[in-house]
Parts: sequence; structure tokens; C-alpha cells
Amino acid sequence: MTHVVLAKLFDTVIEGVLLRAQSLGKVPKTSSGQDMLTASILTMLPTLCGVTPQEIEQRTLQHPVKWPSSIAIASE
Repeated sequence: MTHVVLAKLFDTVIEGVLLRAQSLGKVPKTSSGQDMLTASILTMLPTLCGVTPQEIEQRTLQHPVKWPSSIAIASE
């Protein structure tokens, strides 16, 4: 999966939640009360990024972050 495809997946989820919020007049929530956008992203992350749900809360950011060579960084 490319970074562009990943970005499109997140964009689609965000647009869907925003559209739903506009039509309902409030932020959509899951049955447990969590907002739909957060729940959707946290549900997708393990599959997209190869982590377990438990690791999402426990993983720390590793520095320096190495960007894939296919991504141009503005400061370079």
C-alpha cells in the first residue's frame, strides 16, 4: 500500500464523518460513546500499520523518523 492510498483511505473516512455530522447536526458517536472518527482510525491502524491494538497506546515515537525516499521533505 502506497502513502497516497493510505492518505486517500483516511481522507475518505474523514469526509464521511464530516458529511454525517453535517446531516445529523452533531458529531456521530459509536454505541460506546466514542466519536466515530477516532473509533474508525483506531480500528484501521492495526491493519494498515502492522501493529496490534495494544501497541497503539504503548508505542513510543522513535527518533529520528526515517522518511521513505519516495517522499520529498520541504526542508531539504
